[in-house]
Amino acid sequence: GAGLATIDEPETGPRFGADGLSIEMNPGAERMARSKLGPYYEVMPDGRRDVFAPGDQAMNAELVWMRTYAGCWPEGERIPFNGAIPFAIE
Repeated sequence: GAGLATIDEPETGPRFGADGLSIEMNPGAERMARSKLGPYYEVMPDGRRDVFAPGDQAMNAELVWMRTYAGCWPEGERIPFNGAIPFAIE
C-alpha cells in the first residue's frame, strides 16, 4: 500500500517502493542504486525487471545525479511522523 511508497532507514538509506528502487547510503558506494521490479510492477517492454537504461548492468547502476525534495514547515506547525521510533521485529 501507500505506506511502502518511501522507506528511509538510517542503516541503509532510502528505498522507493517495496522492491522498485533502492539507494543504500553505504560508505564508499553512495552512488550505487539497485532496482528489481517485483510483483507490484509490470515487466518493462523489453522484458527487463529494473528501471535503469537498457545499457546499464542488470539491476544495478551508478547514479549520475539525484534530485530530492524535503518539506518545509512553519515554526510551531506539526511535522508529520516527527519523532518516529525505528524498531525491529525479533
